[in-house]
Amino acid sequence: MDIKSKIIFLLDNSYMPDSRVENEIIVLLGEGYSIDMYCVKHNDLPKEEQENGFRILREIPKNVHRPFSKEFRSFVKEFVNNLSQMEFDIVHCHDFRMFFLGCEIKKKKPEITLVYDSHEYLAGYPYYRRSKELKARIKGFFIWNYYFQKERRNLNKADHIITVSQTLLDLLVKRSGKPGILLRNLPPTTQKCTGTCNYWHKKFNLTPETKIIIHTGTAQFSGYRRTFLLECVEEDPNLALVFLGSSRTTEEMKSVVEEKKLKSTFFHDSVNRSEITYYCSQADIGLVYTWNKKWTSYWYALPNKMMDVSLSGIPVLSTEQPELKKFIDEFQHGITFNGEEKSSLKEAIQLLLEKYDVLKSSAEKIAAKFNWEIESRKLIGLYQQIEKS
Repeated sequence: MDIKSKIIFLLDNSYMPDSRVENEIIVLLGEGYSIDMYCVKHNDLPKEEQENGFRILREIPKNVHRPFSKEFRSFVKEFVNNLSQMEFDIVHCHDFRMFFLGCEIKKKKPEITLVYDSHEYLAGYPYYRRSKELKARIKGFFIWNYYFQKERRNLNKADHIITVSQTLLDLLVKRSGKPGILLRNLPPTTQKCTGTCNYWHKKFNLTPETKIIIHTGTAQFSGYRRTFLLECVEEDPNLALVFLGSSRTTEEMKSVVEEKKLKSTFFHDSVNRSEITYYCSQADIGLVYTWNKKWTSYWYALPNKMMDVSLSGIPVLSTEQPELKKFIDEFQHGITFNGEEKSSLKEAIQLLLEKYDVLKSSAEKIAAKFNWEIESRKLIGLYQQIEKS
């Protein structure tokens, strides 16, 4: 295999690991690239380690979210100076904070190729609004606005854009004037359960007739939407709802379930991303519920949840955001509903059950024509293009 370019990956977490980043690294290592990944310090993880053929260097300070702090500013200056003395060809920046760091590196080494891998659409991601305290929201707004203005000024410094949905890609390409690729968040393997696949029925002592709806990852609902979701499931004796993973975002949900003594909603710890297809394939219906009309980043997203359940071969019950509806229309494996209306959810459940066999048949065919092996060819193609330029 020919010797390829050396890549610097920048990541704004401690890599424990991060599934999207891990998928990309494995693909690029397989193509012969050399990779060093710089990520955030962690008290319980090594400062430096070798993993599957690439180096992990935890050198970025934990206060990476505090761009005005003296410590972080000092780090940026020293880090950029040190890195500029090294030999590498490409800096691959995961999300906006690392993109800004990558821009500083490119100032010192203008010959490098700068790749902006945007996990969120910053202009439509006012995350500070999640803060409950007014003081924190005000401070958060100024930091978010600083980030937004900085991204606006620096977008044209990126040589290539990568992001998670076609609409968000179109927005970033238009704003930056630079080429980009869509790279969706797919699990690395799609091994479905075969044989006796009744893990959920057995785990929660459910009858064979019960249709299990599974929801993966974060579970962020307004009180109103949470209430009518739980009510819809509870009102049908042949339905059960399982939340798989992200205990941090299900705490409030668990409290409601316990308080109301609901019998049809269950919780399960997260599983390895490589095993997600196996567990989801033992459910009957996949739930994708990420309603947020006000945040562009969410409204036009194509979240992991959709990939998790679709590749497991089960019909999908999804809110009707543009990218989610487009994906379901492409594969004809689900029903969409208005995320603000209980009646719309109930009707969608009923219609899905009526068309269940047809939808299930379509869902079972998805993994053969849409999987990480196929999707990753776009990443390989991008890097081949970089090599030629």
